Amino acid sequence: MNIFKTFETLIGGASPVAISPRGDVAAVGDLKNITIWDVHTGTKHSKPLAESARVLSLAFSHDSQRLVSGLNDGTLSIWDVASREPVISPLKVHICLISCLSFSHDGELVVSGSYDRTFGIWDASTGKQKYGPVPMGNTVLSIAISPGKDRVVCGLIDGAIKTYDLDTKYLGIKFFHHRGPVFSTLFSQDGTRIASAGYGQEVCLRVGKDYILRDVFNDTGTQAGESSTI
Repeated sequence: MNIFKTFETLIGGASPVAISPRGDVAAVGDLKNITIWDVHTGTKHSKPLAESARVLSLAFSHDSQRLVSGLNDGTLSIWDVASREPVISPLKVHICLISCLSFSHDGELVVSGSYDRTFGIWDASTGKQKYGPVPMGNTVLSIAISPGKDRVVCGLIDGAIKTYDLDTKYLGIKFFHHRGPVFSTLFSQDGTRIASAGYGQEVCLRVGKDYILRDVFNDTGTQAGESSTI
């Protein structure tokens, strides 16, 4: 069974892509546009969402009702997916491009990471700053907030992963499990585990001080074995 579909996007290729948690639509960003696609039919949903600068990051809320976009001028927007209308118009939140975004599980907050080496937290209904900016020491390429909204995890361009406790304002120990940039970070639903994916086809699952690092696919696309365990 073929589970892949090919969509013809804009000339020059697409930048960020996000699939809704419901799995019914995909958002594709490009130069000053976001196109919503029906995943099952491969057709576009009405006209593109118009932005003020190039779109570099996208994320859906967990209920699939809203979409947040991050632009190369440090602004973000939040859209109502059904109406295609902005909930929050372009809001300047970083001094340079926004590289990653994520909603809290309840949809009340948006976390953003940037090439300005900081992350911030914003009210998803008003755009008001709730926390930050918090310096991370290097470019933030991926970000997630825990289900309890008390911790943030960031994946950095140098291969490091950092956690930050929002209650104590404690920056956790930086740990290196990847050989290069960390492109994705995620909390488990109970908040006890952190998953990360990075350069070199590596996926890491961390529980407290312990972790398992796997090379997910070899050159033929089959699952490879565990590479190291502590």
